[in-house]
Amino acid sequence: MFGDKTAKVIALALAITYLNGCSESGRESSPQARLNDTGITWGANYPRGVNSDCSAIIDFERSPDGESVAGDILSQQDCNQGRDTATGKSADGATGFAYRKIGAGGELLPADAQSWHCVLDEISGLAWEVKQPGDGVYGNRGRHDADDVFTWYNPDKSANGGAIGDWNSRYAQCTGYVQGQPATYCNIEEFVSRINRRGLCGFNDWRVPTLDELSGLVNFGRSAPAIDTTYFPNTKDGFYWSHSPDAELQQRAWAVNFQFGYSAPMPRDNGRHIRLVRDWADGPGKSEPNPASVPPLSAAPAAQGCNSEQIPASVPTSRYRQQDDGSVADTETGLIWRACLEGTAGAACDRGEPLALNWAEALTYVAALDRKGAATGDWRLPNIRELGSLLELQCAGPAINRVLFSNAASTDVWSSSPSNFHTHYSWYVDFATGALTYGEREKPKAIRLVRDAQ
Repeated sequence: MFGDKTAKVIALALAITYLNGCSESGRESSPQARLNDTGITWGANYPRGVNSDCSAIIDFERSPDGESVAGDILSQQDCNQGRDTATGKSADGATGFAYRKIGAGGELLPADAQSWHCVLDEISGLAWEVKQPGDGVYGNRGRHDADDVFTWYNPDKSANGGAIGDWNSRYAQCTGYVQGQPATYCNIEEFVSRINRRGLCGFNDWRVPTLDELSGLVNFGRSAPAIDTTYFPNTKDGFYWSHSPDAELQQRAWAVNFQFGYSAPMPRDNGRHIRLVRDWADGPGKSEPNPASVPPLSAAPAAQGCNSEQIPASVPTSRYRQQDDGSVADTETGLIWRACLEGTAGAACDRGEPLALNWAEALTYVAALDRKGAATGDWRLPNIRELGSLLELQCAGPAINRVLFSNAASTDVWSSSPSNFHTHYSWYVDFATGALTYGEREKPKAIRLVRDAQ
């Protein structure tokens, strides 16, 4: 039996589902997905606790007073979905990740190689810098010293969000710093230039990753650090810079915290770590020094703030395809999204109000829809990486492409992914700002459904 609130929202959802249409026409063949799985192979309880296997219970004794949540909270959880459910631990990356070690000359190495300088992510097609062991001292272990930190600096007016950032002429926080010699300064742009002058793994086209690229390395199934340390040793439990400016404040840029895996905008004058990237499949010389500008979003609603002149679009409109049933296909990730948040309907998603559900209600809601046959097409709750792939960092309030997702709200949206460290938290996306973060499972949030292209 379901609680009264759960039963009511399911009844509402059934009506809205039919208003939105359940047609299977217009399905696209699935492109080659370039999105890593999360690494989460275990389930979580409600309202707190995680398990060693893919199992889950509702702990009624710990549930908040007055709650009557009941139903299936397991089938929609992250541990039941994705590549990591079948892969398990393998020689080329843990729980669904697929990595290859790269030698100093760019040659691919066996998984048991004891020395390597870069790593190829075979899912995303990106190659990554590997840091060398640190000792707590800046700049004494070579150019790839794990201890070194850099400020965010970008003189390109088309991609810096309207502010250059911090040149960092003052502090010896990295290898080779010499006061009064700008080419040695500890900022992200000078670091890129120094690496490309000398080359890394046989290539000279390394760059600073976008937030989406950098977040793709996070293994949400572990923490401290939240990355596969078999391939990325010497990773610090701190923030690593992305190349993505913050659309809200010009003095900030996005970074990923590799202690827990969340993203946050940080002041540009902060000294943070960095890990460079290049597009492996393109071959030498074809990876842009920094992400190139793309066509801006058209006519964003007044309430949404977009900076199309100074921040490249992270999910341009050209990446999406509208389906016959009104859903939205992402041609890069191979995912198809409901255009409306659950609880709303209509061509402009302007009928009804977004549902506000705690994490258990969100899980039972989708599971119940599936059993009733209303969620035709295997609609499900997205994991945190899938949900984060919707973020349009050119915009804030909300940080989403509203050309395709009209009337999208600046709201928190649940994922199916629990947190492994904060065991009463689960992951969600704050679409007001664009942050991937986590919060208490009892707190109500909206949901948006997804399915895989067939």
